[in-house]
Amino acid sequence: MCQTEVLSVRRDSTGIEVDVETSTGDFESMVFNKVILSGAFPFRSGRTYRSPSNSISVVKYRQSDYYTTVLKIKGLEHLPVGFYYFEEFMDDPATIGNPVAMQRFYSYTNVFLFWSYGNSANVEGSTVLHLAVDAVKRIGGEVEMVVLQ
Repeated sequence: MCQTEVLSVRRDSTGIEVDVETSTGDFESMVFNKVILSGAFPFRSGRTYRSPSNSISVVKYRQSDYYTTVLKIKGLEHLPVGFYYFEEFMDDPATIGNPVAMQRFYSYTNVFLFWSYGNSANVEGSTVLHLAVDAVKRIGGEVEMVVLQ
């Protein structure tokens, strides 16, 4: 859902409802049983953490170092546009730093985005980059250039 604006997030006893405006100007509501929000949010209302259920949620909050690495890759031209998960790195905390997902946005370019989690203690940008390059090699690609991290 590229270029989609989140208009509101509401929670009640049945779940979480997220209202969005799509890039075409359509409005859509999506319902989830759980949702993870990430980013910096403008708090325009003092009611954000007022209810007891919200207080419990705040206790569950934790900060994670999050890395987006953009790589130009040769050898993966056969992959269609899409979002790919690295299942082997999704659930095992011992694999922190490895990419959990890779995305190819456009078929006419060999630029891919990689998402990884680190920690501020010993898994930082250089380690995350090295592990992303290793993942590319394992799936048959060759990194031509690091575009951004």
